[in-house]
This record gives sequence, structure tokens and C-alpha cells, in this order.
Amino acid sequence: MMQLTEAQKSLQHQEVTLTQSQTCIQELTTELRNRCLELRDLQEKDNELLQEVEVLRKQVEHLAEENGKLLGHQNHKQKIEYMVRLKKEITKLQEENEKLRQKSTS
Repeated sequence: MMQLTEAQKSLQHQEVTLTQSQTCIQELTTELRNRCLELRDLQEKDNELLQEVEVLRKQVEHLAEENGKLLGHQNHKQKIEYMVRLKKEITKLQEENEKLRQKSTS
């Protein structure tokens, strides 16, 4: 009889341990499933961000090219030479204009 009681106690202890282990396994399985879903979401977000980075990189390249073209037209030395030439031409035209006025009044 005592052996039966000890066997029953041992069996009950094993059942409790088994139940606890099953509960732990279920919790871990649920946690693993949640982490897998989070990982999938993060991978999708990562892919979206990589695509966005690629689009922005292409825009930067395009804008840098456009900026280069615009700066090429704004060479300061050429600009200065052009302005000097314009000022000389304006002065010349003003002198001619003054001469013509004097002729017309005489």
C-alpha cells in the first residue's frame, strides 16, 4: 500500500511538472510566433526603406547633375568679363547718344 501511495505521489508530481512544461512550451511557442511576425514586419519595412533610399539616391544624382549644369553657366570669371563688356558697350552707346543729341540740337 505504501508503495502505491509513493507511486501515486510521484505520478502526481510528474503530472504537475508535465503540465507546467506544457504551459511553458505554449507560452514560448506564442512568443516565438509573435517574434516571427515582428521580424516579417521589420523585414518588409526594411525593404520599403531600401527602396525609398534608392529613389532618393537617384534624385540626389539627378539634382547634382542639374546643379552642375547650372553652375557651369555661372562661371564667375565669365560673368565678370561679360559685365565689363556690357558696361563698355553701355558707355559707348551713352556717348553716341550724347553726340546725336548735340547734333540734333545744333
